[in-house]
Amino acid sequence: MIGIINKTDKVKYNDLFELARAFMPREQFIEAKSVEEYASYLCLELENGNFQASSGGLAHDSVSFTATTKEIDILRDHEAACRIAAKRAYYRLLSNLTHKLLPWGILTGIRPVKVSAALRENGATSDEIVEILTKGYLIDNDKAELALKICSIQAPLVDSFKGKTYSIYIGIPFCPTRCVYCSFPSVSSINFRNQMDPYIETLIKEISSIHEIMHGWRLDSVYIGGGTPTALPKYLMEKLLSQLRKIFDSSYELTVEAGRPDTIDQEYLMLLKKYGVDRISINPQTMNLNTLKLIGRDHTPDQIIESYSLAKEIGISVVNMDLIVGLPGEGPDEVRQTLEKIKGLKPDNLTVHTLSMKKGSRLMDGYDTSMEFGTEKIGEMLKLTSEFAAEIGLTPYYLYRQKQILGNYENIGYSRPQNICVYNVAIMEEKQSIIAAGMGSVSKIYNENTGAIERVPNPKDINGYMLRIDELVERRKTLIAQLVGLAD
Repeated sequence: MIGIINKTDKVKYNDLFELARAFMPREQFIEAKSVEEYASYLCLELENGNFQASSGGLAHDSVSFTATTKEIDILRDHEAACRIAAKRAYYRLLSNLTHKLLPWGILTGIRPVKVSAALRENGATSDEIVEILTKGYLIDNDKAELALKICSIQAPLVDSFKGKTYSIYIGIPFCPTRCVYCSFPSVSSINFRNQMDPYIETLIKEISSIHEIMHGWRLDSVYIGGGTPTALPKYLMEKLLSQLRKIFDSSYELTVEAGRPDTIDQEYLMLLKKYGVDRISINPQTMNLNTLKLIGRDHTPDQIIESYSLAKEIGISVVNMDLIVGLPGEGPDEVRQTLEKIKGLKPDNLTVHTLSMKKGSRLMDGYDTSMEFGTEKIGEMLKLTSEFAAEIGLTPYYLYRQKQILGNYENIGYSRPQNICVYNVAIMEEKQSIIAAGMGSVSKIYNENTGAIERVPNPKDINGYMLRIDELVERRKTLIAQLVGLAD
């Protein structure tokens, strides 16, 4: 156990914890008050205007590193400069102890593109942004360039979110099986089949309330996710989609996750097409059969190819494919094999995830794959996917990170310019309210005047959600009424 001692109010303990865990993913950390509490410790303090990070019990001798706000010009306020300086000292200490560098430097948040956007809003030029990211935040140059590129691509869309605009997330929690890496709230589509009908009735009631509450606002996108939405029987999906189109008669982007090919057929895809679904996901994760079995997916690579081809044949406008880098037993050779198998499909969108060891997933419950590949190997695999995306004409357009992500890397969405997913940009850049419906979903209500986000979670158990729907609707109504009052 390693104690983390934070003797300054300029940075939060959680930031120090996440940075330490990125460098030392196998270690256990705990908040401590003094260096005497634990034989091994990491300590951050402020002395005479200098931030000093030191350690004990982790090397032959104690080591320390200092940093000041004078080292960097970040074009932001003093508090931000102090926070960055504190994390720089701490990063240098951890890097020295582990002999590692992290691709995203001192960043511990999940939305690095927002840093570039904030700097741009403060008047920084592109060259200045890259310099600040690399020299101030200690981010690799290629990652800094990537963040800037994505920021530039997103800018026109993010600007269009201004004013009374919003998007909707609809959660379908049912899944045929649970993948070993998954931590999302979900229930078995077999064991909970009898609850599907009342769940959809409750969901439609909640969606109707959103329409009432958001009267006068422009709806930009609706995203039906899960779970596996297509685990619903066809008649329930049709009921949901028909009501959705009836309630919201305006034009908006409509996405349905159809990630498991074993849950869709020609009839199902034609149903989605009938109700004007613009985008679906058919997610291989990998095209290696042994890995698919290992991670708990009951389909074959051939089913992926068949489902994708059928979706395009039927006329679904945009089909996304998800891949995961760092799956158990998979290295660069296996990633190449996957890319080769989907090359002929030329997907409209490609989302590349770096495996994250999520709390609540089966991977975290004793399945030890966490660091089979180090930072260098993960980087090599991600480079293969980046080159592949460019080869088939896709450009990165959104990016996010997750806690305990292997190698401290990222997840990237690639798209052709005309196929950018509005919802993905909205949820990542947090410049628009996302009103969520369904079990385990979380509304994020954005205050355009202050930039603050108010989170409104729904219950994570299906019965609790259905029983408390009236209370949830009233709570959301009150919060959004306050937001409308501030925005007028």
